[in-house]
Amino acid sequence: MPNAKLVLHRFTFLLIFLLAILVIYPYVSENTRSIEGEFIRFLYIGVFASAVYALSDTRQHLIIGSCLFLPIMILNIAGIFYQVGFMESLRLALSVLFSIYTLYTFLVFIFIRCERVTHYTLQGAVCVYLLMGLTWAMAYAFLEGVAPGSFISTYINPTDSILDFPNFIYYSFITLTTLGYGDILPVTLQAQSLSLLEAIAGILYTTILVARLIGIYLLDQRQHL
Repeated sequence: MPNAKLVLHRFTFLLIFLLAILVIYPYVSENTRSIEGEFIRFLYIGVFASAVYALSDTRQHLIIGSCLFLPIMILNIAGIFYQVGFMESLRLALSVLFSIYTLYTFLVFIFIRCERVTHYTLQGAVCVYLLMGLTWAMAYAFLEGVAPGSFISTYINPTDSILDFPNFIYYSFITLTTLGYGDILPVTLQAQSLSLLEAIAGILYTTILVARLIGIYLLDQRQHL
């Protein structure tokens, strides 16, 4: 399976960009016209570009991934010069759509096509988990953009607090791990539903992943006896 091995190797680039975003985002400016804001946009473009690279095991995945990625890249670049609410909502919606397709493809590979447990397999599994958190963060930001007040912050006066994308990254991973500090709350049914789905997805993914990896490992060991 040469193509499968190639895809596994390409998870490395995606993992680097995902980790870079999680480490750097608290220290950069939210002003997209600043140097820091442009740098974080570059990291997001890097995440999606490396995801397309990981999807290129087949021509079909590459074409679909590229078609979804191109408008996202254009909107990211345009956002440096023009700050329009509609453009931001469209960028987030397309980003969520691209991430869902990417997650689906990666999950099929890890849970169905993968035949051996290697460090590349583990890289892919970590990428899926981190990408899940980032995808839900984008979904939360989109929902808050089209329906302001879907989420409130309890550590600031709820009527004065403004939640931005870094807040949703934090909230998303807290929800994904089912930790739940309670400092950001979903207050509409749509927001609560998204949060519920993410918590369920986080638990199911880790449980099924461990079972799948152990099963692959034991089967591989039996074949070498």
